[in-house]
Amino acid sequence: MRRILFITLLLINVFFAQEVEIEQLTNTNYKISNPVFPYYSDNMPGFWWKSTYSKTTVFFEVYDDLSKSSNIAYLEFNHDERKFDNEIFYLTNNQFMQRNITVTTFPEFVVMWETNKNGNWDIEYVIYQSDSTWSDPKMLLDSDQDEVNPKIVKMMSNYFRGNYENTLWFTFQKNKKVYFAEFEDSLKSIELVFPDTVNYQYSNPTASTTNHYGSNDFYLAAEMQEAQSTTKQIILTSKELGTSDWKEFKVICDSGNSHSPEFLQIGFDAYYFLCFEIEDNSRNSVNIL
Repeated sequence: MRRILFITLLLINVFFAQEVEIEQLTNTNYKISNPVFPYYSDNMPGFWWKSTYSKTTVFFEVYDDLSKSSNIAYLEFNHDERKFDNEIFYLTNNQFMQRNITVTTFPEFVVMWETNKNGNWDIEYVIYQSDSTWSDPKMLLDSDQDEVNPKIVKMMSNYFRGNYENTLWFTFQKNKKVYFAEFEDSLKSIELVFPDTVNYQYSNPTASTTNHYGSNDFYLAAEMQEAQSTTKQIILTSKELGTSDWKEFKVICDSGNSHSPEFLQIGFDAYYFLCFEIEDNSRNSVNIL
């Protein structure tokens, strides 16, 4: 069975007034999954303004017929013609599995994912270079345990106290624990976020920043599951930039089975939203804070 990638093009300010247009982007015999758009910072040039990269991009996973391997690929948007080009470009081309894409345009245009090319799950990345080419995939985390669910931290500005202009932060999951990492040309630090790993298991972390009027804080949400429980809760913690002192977490939702947290920031202000799913009484709902 093949899976096709579609896109809905609309203007937010006229969302309720216009007819929604759905455009088919791919037409291949492969299965296309999990499209991801780069997260654009509001107050700095996104890559479509830069001379080294002039096209908006959607990334996705391409699976073979038997779903035994998958590669990372993308399509470029042609701004002159107001449509996506037909040619699919590949960032990887091998017989292993690559999945769970996360992308940022700041401080560099970076694409990150997890791969099993070494026999277990590791985290790999590429950077868009000044000569208008992608770097070869480089291994970022490759221990003998599975590192999964990488998520680059969302941020709206580089106005941080201190020298962080070229710093990228990301979260990941390893051995039912949640980690927060700092990267600048190479991996600089890794922090264990939730210390109680005996009574609880943690998964699916996601993080965002606020940096408005001198406030430089990270907010991190994750799924938490008690060791003998079958349901998950959404928890939230925070810390100041330049420290490793994560505050005691708060349970954001303890009703039903809560999972899949994701942050959204609006504008340059310190406003952020956290959304997640709840399974309760055989019903799924999407919730936002």
